[in-house]
Amino acid sequence: MNNSIVVIGCHIINNQANYLLSSLVNDIINNNLDYGIVANSKISDIHYKKSKFFLFDSENYKFEETKSSEFWFENDEFKIESPFLYYGSIPNYSFGATSLFINSVILAKKYGYRFLHWLEYDSDLNLYEINNNTEILSKNEHSCVLYGTNSEEHPIAGSFISLNLDLIDITKFYTNTNQRIKILNQCDNSGEKFTHNYLLGTENIFYKDVNVLGTKNNFNQALQNKIEFVFLEEENELKLFLKNNTNDCIDYSISTNVNKIKNTLQPLHWTFITLGELYEINHIYFKFDNKQFYLNLNNDEDVKKYIKSNFIYRK
Repeated sequence: MNNSIVVIGCHIINNQANYLLSSLVNDIINNNLDYGIVANSKISDIHYKKSKFFLFDSENYKFEETKSSEFWFENDEFKIESPFLYYGSIPNYSFGATSLFINSVILAKKYGYRFLHWLEYDSDLNLYEINNNTEILSKNEHSCVLYGTNSEEHPIAGSFISLNLDLIDITKFYTNTNQRIKILNQCDNSGEKFTHNYLLGTENIFYKDVNVLGTKNNFNQALQNKIEFVFLEEENELKLFLKNNTNDCIDYSISTNVNKIKNTLQPLHWTFITLGELYEINHIYFKFDNKQFYLNLNNDEDVKKYIKSNFIYRK
């Protein structure tokens, strides 16, 4: 048995995600690496029949629609929180994702491995980094290798983590569910912050720049939705935040009782549009990519759902 194992965490929601998992598993097998799979979705047995272990946790749902859902978009100038954004984190999202990582550590140690390389299912198999991290950890000077970012909310890359299982303090990986949820909330429901600050908070960490990985995750939940749009109230003005998640231009039009706007959103760009004074507008008709959305501002329930539930914080 090898002293290293690659453990894949996955939540498969469609054929594209399934294809990416298949590609990663095939690469691992072709390179004669030991691997395990932990999942909170059902996957085909062809993915795990050659694995050293497989765990399916039916209770760790990745998504759950609740009123407390807080998805966000953030840059150096502002942060938007809204249930209508498709990228972000809510308690059950983070809980499910971190549960997979926790289970991978517990199982790999139980099966006698010294080194664990955690990969999310849509990651590329980076053999150089795996070998280099193993070499670093073999010196017993560091218990883990993490890829650091410049983001306060996501201080590390959650898709690739290497551990020396002989050195890490595994006690925190047995934290009970209620306590974990509480700590996740204190970490702004960020799985990366929870992993870095809590699970590995006392470890001797070897940091690498996330850019050395060269690639981002191959499957992005946000990219399954071509455009994200959020209506916001700011200083009595009604604004529209638009974000293009595609590599194509998207034409859009906006009509209100006050004005009409027609424009094109460039690939992978976002924009703010001021629609007018909130008290002046009584309806909005938004059209993009052959899709239509109508908002009646005379309807209190519509205003509460589509405007009042969204927040912007300037930095």
